[in-house]
Amino acid sequence: QSPDGFLTTFPKNTVGKIKYNKGFNVMEIMGGLRNLFENSIYIGERENKGEYIDRARNIHKAKSSIAGFKDYINKFADSDGTEYYIRFTSHVEKQSRKNPNKAPRHELHSTAISEISIYKAADVPTQAGHRSPVEGQATAFVDKILQDFFDSVNPDLTLN
Repeated sequence: QSPDGFLTTFPKNTVGKIKYNKGFNVMEIMGGLRNLFENSIYIGERENKGEYIDRARNIHKAKSSIAGFKDYINKFADSDGTEYYIRFTSHVEKQSRKNPNKAPRHELHSTAISEISIYKAADVPTQAGHRSPVEGQATAFVDKILQDFFDSVNPDLTLN
């Protein structure tokens, strides 16, 4: 169940998509994903812009069954003590015309994992989805949706 009370399914194809994301090895926390999701904080939702991209087949098409996306955040530490934010995105299907009394389905769509330390830095993201390197790291992943959320809550926010 999502933090805002919706039954949210976790399809097998989402596991595969999450498993092969670059960056943090999500397999280290796979057994705890349900707990992280259920105890996360709802941060907002976005309308479906209507374009679906299948990069493997180079296909651009409308994904008309999805009404929008909901975002949730939580944080965790890996075995070395490095702290991370995890953002969960679920998609919400459009209301059924055939069965208008049936609640729309919610499915976990994706996750994004980023180090908390990069949000403590005072610099501005150098490009969409990225920030200048921190303490000698290669370019660090910055979750643009999470950064936009922090900026909307308090644009001068520096986390300690």
